[in-house]
Amino acid sequence: MLNMKKLLNLAVELHKKGFTGLQVIPSLSPSGVYWRCDFVNTDAKDSISVSNWLQEHFNIRKQEISVADIVTRFQKDYQDFLSGARSTDITYCQWFSHALKQLEADELPYAFSDYYDDPNFWQTSKGQKIKTLN
Repeated sequence: MLNMKKLLNLAVELHKKGFTGLQVIPSLSPSGVYWRCDFVNTDAKDSISVSNWLQEHFNIRKQEISVADIVTRFQKDYQDFLSGARSTDITYCQWFSHALKQLEADELPYAFSDYYDDPNFWQTSKGQKIKTLN
């Protein structure tokens, strides 16, 4: 869970680097067992599963990975995707940063699952609700 949460920090770091058109869509698998995270670039309307990417390129179960290493690898692997995330959505970036500050160390958010779909809030793994921008 700790390494998966770093995907949220990856988004914050990419926002700081000017990729403010990048948005995060966290969710739960149909079984509710697995946390998923997709990135969407609002300019090109493209998305990728970063949770799958992280598991394919890093040994997340056996070692802790630094956010800096994740950022470096992501920028290398997804240059084209990031080129479509150059819009300026500062409001979203500020909201996202604030949303992450509400999470505890071992807590993950999700926007939807088979059992949860409220466009006004993200639910968390600890039952907390985080207001969305809607």
